[in-house]
Amino acid sequence: VLFSTNEYSSFLRLLVVSLERTRPYFTYRITD
Repeated sequence: VLFSTNEYSSFLRLLVVSLERTRPYFTYRITD
């Protein structure tokens, strides 16, 4: 097993947070 459950959930949380931060930049670029 590469990831334990705790590491995997924290990794997913970090990924979601980074996506939520970068998404407004992409949408602003598209609309502008």
